[in-house]
Amino acid sequence: MLARTTGDRGITVDGETVPHAVRRGSRLLVGCAVVAVPMLAIALAAWWRVEQLADAYAAVGQAAVVADDVEGLRGDLVLQIAVFGAIAVGALLLAVLIRRPFRWARTATLTFAGVTLLGLVCGLMGGPLGRSAAPSETPFPDLSRAGDAQVGLGEFPLAHSYVLIIGFPGVVLLAGLIAVTIQMTRSGAIDYYRPETRVADPDWSGFVEKRRRAVSGEPE
Repeated sequence: MLARTTGDRGITVDGETVPHAVRRGSRLLVGCAVVAVPMLAIALAAWWRVEQLADAYAAVGQAAVVADDVEGLRGDLVLQIAVFGAIAVGALLLAVLIRRPFRWARTATLTFAGVTLLGLVCGLMGGPLGRSAAPSETPFPDLSRAGDAQVGLGEFPLAHSYVLIIGFPGVVLLAGLIAVTIQMTRSGAIDYYRPETRVADPDWSGFVEKRRRAVSGEPE
């Protein structure tokens, strides 16, 4: 039986040589998960503020006035929460799985990267602060105004800097997911996940042996 070949050299784990491209992809996925966790916490905190503010207006009988804005903000934040949560959990899980020669793990990683890239772009482009320029007569048409001091709630500074806090790590996540895709499409990664040859090919084995002797200088 022929051993699995790889396009670049790597380390051996349980008898399998993990190429550098796969190792880099695994580390990038861990990095994406680490970046996504605080982004998830921030989005959850902002969502909680919007819910609190909606409850406060409902208590004074203005629920109908803020209903549309609350739904818009809630939808934007829920999308971001879903995307950040999926990246945090999925990236960490795949970072472990891709180090094994499971062909489906590579397919799952590429699919995951593509879907989360799309979701991340949509989440950032349609973020809650994108509503700040929209004309509105309601109390808080955007997350920035939801951060203003409110009776019984006080000020919420996080909302005013939300676009910066989320935007920069979001760009880092985009770059990280693109880098993962590049690593998983390199020749070393493709060879690593290729099914092993179950039947030895004598012609190929003879060719490999001749090449080995030629490189080592051994007589034919």
